[in-house]
Amino acid sequence: MLKFLPENWPAMRRLVEESNERFVPEQPDLRAGTTESFASPRSRFRQICLLVFGMLALLSPAAMAQSTITTTFTNNNGSGMVTFNLQNNNGYDIIITEIGSITGASGLKTAEIYYKTSAINGTPGAITAANGWTLGATGSYTGVANTANTTAQAMITGMSLTIPAGQTYGMAFSTASLRYSTLTAGTYTETAGGVSLITGTNIGWGGVVAPGSPTLGPRGFIGYITFIPAVACTNPVTPGTASATPGSVCTGNNFDLSLTGFSGGTGTVIQWQSSPTGAAGTFTNIPGGTGINYTTSQSSTTFYRASVTCSGGTPAFSNTVQVISPPAFPAGTYTINSALPTGGTNYNSFTAAVNALSCGIAGPVTFNVLPGTNGIYNEQITIPQIGGASATSRVTFNGNGHTLSFASANTNARAVIKLDGA
Repeated sequence: MLKFLPENWPAMRRLVEESNERFVPEQPDLRAGTTESFASPRSRFRQICLLVFGMLALLSPAAMAQSTITTTFTNNNGSGMVTFNLQNNNGYDIIITEIGSITGASGLKTAEIYYKTSAINGTPGAITAANGWTLGATGSYTGVANTANTTAQAMITGMSLTIPAGQTYGMAFSTASLRYSTLTAGTYTETAGGVSLITGTNIGWGGVVAPGSPTLGPRGFIGYITFIPAVACTNPVTPGTASATPGSVCTGNNFDLSLTGFSGGTGTVIQWQSSPTGAAGTFTNIPGGTGINYTTSQSSTTFYRASVTCSGGTPAFSNTVQVISPPAFPAGTYTINSALPTGGTNYNSFTAAVNALSCGIAGPVTFNVLPGTNGIYNEQITIPQIGGASATSRVTFNGNGHTLSFASANTNARAVIKLDGA
């Protein structure tokens, strides 16, 4: 933080007086009866102070919180690596703290980000030190297979990769089964917080994982890059806004916690906390929950918030978010009756009944199918693996002579009932 201390005032006043000697217009001749005005040294001193304080306010770390660049390319291709340029247009360095993207396969994986201190303009060659590339950060994550949309997951967190002011770095992001986008020829730019992610022709190349040579282009990176200004944080901090996606999950399933809008800067520490009730005094730190984005799971409905601290100062807390985990479906006997709405022990369709089992069962469950509106149920259903099901805790559908049918127009999905792990 910059401060004007009392001992600095004489030096500053001398600076202003020197400025007056150079810039104050010649004094008017009052004897000539003119009315021309001029700035006195005192008034000019006040004006410069106001200008300096205004400039400091604009440059303060609180005004330069963390930012995130997010791309909007279609998830239509993939391999193991994609390249792009990252241009810092600011008058200060920035620090990349997190990178998220998409993988097409599930399981424990490793992601890597490589950089070189010059922009990519042509095939980058092998991503090796001999070819000018440096490993910037590595992260481990549990992949969530996604070949359909652009919902990215955090892959490298807690990183500290600096891009100097006014510089453009070539970047290569690598992980197994990485998803990216096949682009038409041209240049594409996404900008946030004074930093631009640039890709397209002769920049965005896709291919096998590093240290391979990406040769397929143009390809677009799908995901996000989060960064903060490389200036010291200040107290009091702004804690920002916490969110959870999705807000309702079955026990054991992953969800993402995200923090946005907090005051950034070096020395900032983020710690996610949880509570069974959300009441003050009941929150405890989550081991390892220190990223802007954090992926976790839970065994019951839980409340979450982020604690934000600057250089050991007083922590400030974000809003509290609740993530609901519905209980297992109760054991018992239920009906499927299209003539009645879903509610109580009745379900209006096979689809509604199957969806009700999504978080598992607490014991044996039986559905008795009733005639409904005409005795025919026109549906195509997929029954996934159901938690809690066993040889003694079965899910039984008693058709009672009624019909379930579906005329599929998709030659790759002809089945009326599909057992997907059930």
